[in-house]
Amino acid sequence: MSEVDEDNDSRTIIPYVGVDRVIETVQALYKAHAREIGISELATLIDCKVSNINDVSLAMGLPGLSETVNGKIVLTSEGMVFAQAMASNEEEKAKQIIKAAVGKSEVLKFVKSLLEARSEISGEEIGRALMDRFKKNWKDVRTYRAFGNSCASIISFAGYGYFGNGVLSLNAVTKKAKSDIYPPEIGYNPMISLLTVLNGYERAKLSELSQKLGTGDRSLWAHLAICGALGLVEKDLSGSYRITETGRKLLDPTLSADKKSDIFRACLYGSHYADVIRKMASADRDLTANDIGGILTFHLKRDWSPDTKEIYGKKFLTWLNAANLAVKSQRGLYRVKSDEAATIVAAEVSQPKTEKIDYLPIFEIGRHLGALEALAEDDRSKSFSDKVAGLKLLLQDHPDLGMLIDMLKTNYELAIASNNPSIFKTNLDFVRQKIKERMKLEAMEVSL
Repeated sequence: MSEVDEDNDSRTIIPYVGVDRVIETVQALYKAHAREIGISELATLIDCKVSNINDVSLAMGLPGLSETVNGKIVLTSEGMVFAQAMASNEEEKAKQIIKAAVGKSEVLKFVKSLLEARSEISGEEIGRALMDRFKKNWKDVRTYRAFGNSCASIISFAGYGYFGNGVLSLNAVTKKAKSDIYPPEIGYNPMISLLTVLNGYERAKLSELSQKLGTGDRSLWAHLAICGALGLVEKDLSGSYRITETGRKLLDPTLSADKKSDIFRACLYGSHYADVIRKMASADRDLTANDIGGILTFHLKRDWSPDTKEIYGKKFLTWLNAANLAVKSQRGLYRVKSDEAATIVAAEVSQPKTEKIDYLPIFEIGRHLGALEALAEDDRSKSFSDKVAGLKLLLQDHPDLGMLIDMLKTNYELAIASNNPSIFKTNLDFVRQKIKERMKLEAMEVSL
């Protein structure tokens, strides 16, 4: 859906995908040693629909990282330098390539000028400004945000600002916790549809769910983030999603509608949306959907248009109805219940919470250790490096273990050179034991 304008000799590209997707694609090509690749092959490589590859290729072409030749996407010399820089953690070098591209793009120069004039601007506002400046016929709020956020992410990567939570700022801002509230991008019934599909998987990738639901990756990511904030979905260290027990209860056919309302109400009051609901309940008048959207705007510190407030207000209203927290007083007017809040909060506090063990990361760590052990007698350095990188990612919260894992490479090379696998295996056993101690797996009677 990236936009290309033809104006005599110039081509104005407005990217629809952000810099993260560009980086992911360039790195995937680099790791696959594929400087040029066909569209269908690239779609398979980056786990993307063929119909979306045009968006990716145009976004890569904007900073000159790739070009399309005879139907194939080819990494340019700048693209190769960019990929090598990212692979070796030389982000500053990679930034300079993107920075140079900003100066050559009318679109990105325009977005940069907006930031300099405003100091802080939302992705939606950027999208609306792009529509006016480049005479686009966009009508959907999501379209404004998609184009605006994509451009903002590129400006941010180039070092001209800081982009997060849908806002581009000149000055660094403290990032909100991942558990903070998101705009209600999804209504209650679509949320249940999403949980129903996810319930059919042990764990599922974003692309699998996107294909099954017919929803774009960007929108689906936002929907899953909301479900995660409500405790209905979990994301594991491999990036896959799975439904929680609470999410499954909302699908349980043996539970009554009232019981499901109680469960969802507890989800809302157990999340960061609780303060918003209490604010709505304290209103001294009945509320319209636009009023509800206005309260959300205030709490999220956004500057939404009346249309956006209306859209989000209506979606949030479906949550309140599902939780039995809204009463319709007359056409288009609602009162949010306040008598439910104390009951739910008291019930949540009185119930002891048991700590749940997430076994999936433990399984993944064990799988990586087993794969490394299998490589001990075989000089497959690329596979070894990939497994070590994967293990370090799984243990990124334990930097001291990361240093131990780095030592594996030295012992691995020594074992190969001396034709003595036991050198590496002894070191690997030591690392395995340290991981068990750090993660307290012996006390839980869990093995790796």
